[in-house]
Amino acid sequence: MNRRLVLQVTGVAVALLVTALIVGRPEGDGPPLDPDSVGELGTQGLVEFLERSGAEVRRGLPTEEVGVTLVLQDRLNGGQREDLLSWIQAGGTAVVTDPTSPLVATGLVGTVAGDELDRGACDIDALDDVNELDAAALALLAPVARSSVCFGDGAGAYILRFPDGDGVVTALGGALPFTNDRLDEADNAVLAGRLLLEGNGSITVVYTPISSPADTITLGDLIGSNVRWFGWQLVVVAVVGLLWAARRFGSVVREPAVVELPGSLAVRATAELHRRARSAAHSAEVIHRSLLARVRTDHRLPPEIDPWHAAELLAGRTGIEADDIVGLLTAPESHEHDRTPLQHAEDLDRVGRHLLASFPHSTTTDTTERTTDV
Repeated sequence: MNRRLVLQVTGVAVALLVTALIVGRPEGDGPPLDPDSVGELGTQGLVEFLERSGAEVRRGLPTEEVGVTLVLQDRLNGGQREDLLSWIQAGGTAVVTDPTSPLVATGLVGTVAGDELDRGACDIDALDDVNELDAAALALLAPVARSSVCFGDGAGAYILRFPDGDGVVTALGGALPFTNDRLDEADNAVLAGRLLLEGNGSITVVYTPISSPADTITLGDLIGSNVRWFGWQLVVVAVVGLLWAARRFGSVVREPAVVELPGSLAVRATAELHRRARSAAHSAEVIHRSLLARVRTDHRLPPEIDPWHAAELLAGRTGIEADDIVGLLTAPESHEHDRTPLQHAEDLDRVGRHLLASFPHSTTTDTTERTTDV
């Protein structure tokens, strides 16, 4: 491996490290309780725990085959909440961690603070092995008719379970035990398993807002924050690579200027080639075609016009004799054969100058100068 390649690889590695230090992790880790968030307040750890336990986890409102629905945050609209309530009353099991949700149908009687919450009174059989929870602060819910409580007493509890139609609602005074940074503390994971894995293994997570994908989701929303972060890293690496490739070693090397040839020299060289090839007639024909094309363009002459008719038309405009003009409009071989190509070119130049002089935008060309050496 040569020295240049080693320096390039090292430069790319350093650029990646610097970018990682400057950019850091993606800004924010998603909203709190987001099932896709890896932040401390996200719930991706809960989703992975349930999936590794054999459950099928999906998002959105539940369908008939769903066993348990977890409502992390209730900001449903009226129609969505009615659909969810109908599903519960038809025999569904819902776990609601939003104490302000209308699905809870009770009020708050206070809060309990501290990293550990003791079991207290508990008459929910499914939670017999849940003895201690870890959370910074939790709300206490007021018991309702036919309700069972856990982690509290008859005045208020963190967990409240009550029937609703043919279904069951388990209300929690907050979702902190289910967040990523708390799930592995105390018996938090045991509580999640006992409440969410008691159905047929199919779980729906309701995380709001829930709305029409056409209204809220764009193509940009489908790109994860980690992908965007990696994309910015690639941009920085590309810039560093361009700067690396554009660098110079040592002072600027001054090169001799390119030799500039006047246009007249190119014309004379072309004429010399024609002279050596003894193609004076061809040169005259080239001059004739070029000048004729300019005259036709400036005077708006159609290609199919009769030469004599065009000559009379131009004679009326410019005052030049029609006999002189017709020589410009016809092929050179149609004229006297006793005239040399040079003489014919001089006649064309003289007539062409007069014809083009009536148009200021035209630039006459000294055709005789180009054929001097022919």
